[in-house]
Amino acid sequence: MQTNMGGQDKEFLDASKEQVKRLGGGMREHLLRSADRRIEAIAKEFDHIGEDLGQHEHGAEQPVSEYVAKFAGRAAEFVRGKKTADLVELGRKEVSERPGLLLAGLVGLGFLGARMIRR
Repeated sequence: MQTNMGGQDKEFLDASKEQVKRLGGGMREHLLRSADRRIEAIAKEFDHIGEDLGQHEHGAEQPVSEYVAKFAGRAAEFVRGKKTADLVELGRKEVSERPGLLLAGLVGLGFLGARMIRR
């Protein structure tokens, strides 16, 4: 069902759309700047996770823990010095190119998390 908009209604709708775009863009920029300030803390947390996993023996899970520890170290080095917008764009590109890899990684992380929680 289509309705015929009057001139004032269309102007109001266009102005509303523009205001939403400005607000959304401003919020996005605020969030990106906020995340940029936390990149180094995120890198340090990856380092901490890697060190913790690398220092403990986990029995049968030790090879997986060692792999995750190395991955955490590489992740820390990867995010250092990068802007959040660049990381978001890279993530968006990777997910669109290889969505199966994302799903497999999430399943793997869930499995590892469940194993560690169970201990």
